[in-house]
Amino acid sequence: MSDLNSRGPNSGGVQSARHAIDVHYNPVKHATDVHSGRLEYLRQVLTLSSAGLAGIAYFFADITKIPTEFWEKVVLGGTLVLLALALVFSLLGVSVYANLLRVIDREVDNPQVQAQPPPERRSSKFARSMVIHAQAALITLGLAGWGFAAFAAIRLIGGVSSQTPEAAMNEARELVSRQTNHNIGDVQLETFEIQGAEYKISYRIVPEDFIYAVTISKNDGEIKAAAHRTSK
Repeated sequence: MSDLNSRGPNSGGVQSARHAIDVHYNPVKHATDVHSGRLEYLRQVLTLSSAGLAGIAYFFADITKIPTEFWEKVVLGGTLVLLALALVFSLLGVSVYANLLRVIDREVDNPQVQAQPPPERRSSKFARSMVIHAQAALITLGLAGWGFAAFAAIRLIGGVSSQTPEAAMNEARELVSRQTNHNIGDVQLETFEIQGAEYKISYRIVPEDFIYAVTISKNDGEIKAAAHRTSK
């Protein structure tokens, strides 16, 4: 009787409450709530890095958009690598998250694992790994953003030649159209090359199947050579 009194009138209610908490506590749900923010961030990195890679692919899809200056190539190439790393880190982070939930679910009913200190459990290692991957994705994506900014600055400040590839191609096409007395629609691009400070452009005349080769200076747009040859 004295033992019951020493516990106090509310001791049974406290124990019942603790028992209820233990019963309803779900480690997997708890991990899901704790890491939901990181998972959403990793998904955003996946989207942004994929969009960035698609943007860089745009430059290589059109031959006239491919950078020609040394620093343009260096910065755009570095940005490409950083975006690829951000994509890889985010994918690995999502994979680690899935493994984390699987490991936690296995550890719940394992008395041997429950006896270990939390930092030594395998689930804790997966949790730390997810944090590391999220941080790596943040750093690489941030650096890639600076790379895009640097690339734009180079092009705006002094990285663009006075004669752009688009302007050179239009000039060469109009020249071929005038010299051959053909409509502009009959003049089709055959090849486009950049050799040092010159654009090497060739157009095919569709009806007669002739090819005209034109060389234009990148610096001032001067037409250095215009010759034609019969297509083989």
